[in-house]
Amino acid sequence: MKASKDPGSTATKLLQLLESRLDNVIFRLGFAPSRSMARQLISHGHILVNKRKARSPGLQVEKGDVISLRPESASKVTFSKLRETLKKYNPPAWLSLDIEKLEGRILNEPKDLEAPFEINLLIESFSK
Repeated sequence: MKASKDPGSTATKLLQLLESRLDNVIFRLGFAPSRSMARQLISHGHILVNKRKARSPGLQVEKGDVISLRPESASKVTFSKLRETLKKYNPPAWLSLDIEKLEGRILNEPKDLEAPFEINLLIESFSK
């Protein structure tokens, strides 16, 4: 398990790995109302990472990566009100959002994360 090989708390590293998945970043940027919708956007080819089409929802994004909506996709009806919706949205501090370009950037690794469950129990369960 990658989280247990890296230095630091396994729980913290696991949460950072989960937060750094492309489908989660799309959700955190506000491009999709849910993670499942974010996965669908990626699978249908609407998302670019560093100006290249992304096909894998589980792709690990890194500091400096630029995530954007494909220009051809941005003009579709599905995304017609996205800019208006994003004006009322604040992404997490580790992400930046350019509403006009429909583009987000990874500024840092996700930090100060809270799991919606007892993460150490999950790690203990998988380590057996």
